[in-house]
Amino acid sequence: MENREIFKAFLSHRYKSPEINLYFFKLFNEVAEVQFEVDQGTFSTNVTRLECMVRDSDAFIGIYPFPGTDDEARNPEELHKQSRYFRLEVDIALRSQKPCIFFYDRRYGDLLKPPAGVFFYSYDYREITGTGGFPSYNKHKKLFTEFCEVVGSSKKYTDIQLINEKSTIGLIIPENEKNINSEHLEQIKNVLSGNNYSDIEIIRWPFSLDSKLFRLLDKLDFAIVELSGQVASSGIPAYLHGKFIPMIRLKYIDTPEDSDLMKFLYQGVEVGYSKDTIVWNDADVLAKELAQKLGIINSGVTRVNTFDDAQKYFMSAALRKETVFLSYSGLDLAIAGAISDSLKMHFQKVFDYRDGESIRPGQPWLTEIFNQLSASAIGINLLSEGYLSSGNCQHEAREMVASFDSGNLKLFPIKLFDDKISLPPYLRDIQYFRRNDYKSTNDLVKTIIALL
Repeated sequence: MENREIFKAFLSHRYKSPEINLYFFKLFNEVAEVQFEVDQGTFSTNVTRLECMVRDSDAFIGIYPFPGTDDEARNPEELHKQSRYFRLEVDIALRSQKPCIFFYDRRYGDLLKPPAGVFFYSYDYREITGTGGFPSYNKHKKLFTEFCEVVGSSKKYTDIQLINEKSTIGLIIPENEKNINSEHLEQIKNVLSGNNYSDIEIIRWPFSLDSKLFRLLDKLDFAIVELSGQVASSGIPAYLHGKFIPMIRLKYIDTPEDSDLMKFLYQGVEVGYSKDTIVWNDADVLAKELAQKLGIINSGVTRVNTFDDAQKYFMSAALRKETVFLSYSGLDLAIAGAISDSLKMHFQKVFDYRDGESIRPGQPWLTEIFNQLSASAIGINLLSEGYLSSGNCQHEAREMVASFDSGNLKLFPIKLFDDKISLPPYLRDIQYFRRNDYKSTNDLVKTIIALL
């Protein structure tokens, strides 16, 4: 085990395939110490976040199982469906120019086969999931050993480079075109400042690819780019895409959905790029959507540093990955605690502000609560007289309803007691559960899960 390579990889995989994941990770652990990061919750796909995570890694590892039957694998549409997120991350990996290795189920055929120069192996899933030994184990191990040698050489080269921390945010947005003006730039700058970004550089039109622009682009943490008008016609979005400079993509609402630029850059991958683009028509919409994107980009990750960590992570596949935000009054702590415990039996991450774990030590508790709310996929608020009379609870409820209305959160209110309560207008259109209609708290939680 001496002189093993130690490196941080972006691990692209199907979380719900623990047997395949553990087979390869045990193999990796025999050759090197591979560390990686995983999201603490489930968000809508944020390509900018993925690009930043890959950029900040030493290498890219893809483990791509096909979860269906052999009959389903004969259906090209099913193969495309099951591989759509894999193909997005493969696209990001290839643009990153990081050392890459892919192990993919051979039933995918050429869908995931990379170009020359990338390590890859198409495996037979029956060898891994069946009984007995693993006939191809030594082949897989040899390939991964060779890959680690490349990673080691790449790290040595990177370590001797004098690379400054990338902290500048570039704004590449045309002014005085259609309804785009200085007001929008100010809104964007205000949102960035509110998220602790202070090094902001406006890259104004007209611009050209000269040494000055090259130096500026090299400093960027990420760029906020309008995909229409002057900027689109300049080709700069395509240049940034190819150079693997992370982007938050904007598109003014009048821009045709099938613009030539969008087709050229993103049509090859069905998920990610187009849906992740902020489509906007006024300053308020732009500011709100941008704030949500930044909240996801800056959301915390869990670091997996050891094989034991990895084993626990892969085996937790039996738990649902969506982050649950539980909102309740401290007056209802006993009942809320039972509901929180039941939720934690089914979900990996449940934010409960009183459980002693959800709020990180040293963090402003109110800021932490709303950061966690913005990163959650499921919201459960426990309605009672105490809840509705609490200013903090009402504030949380309004934010949850707003996130529900925008499609970013599934909301499940639960009425705790049989007494009458007067709901505020913003909660009246959302049907609540009655806790006392269920034999147990776990039955109530299972009913909610069945609706996801």
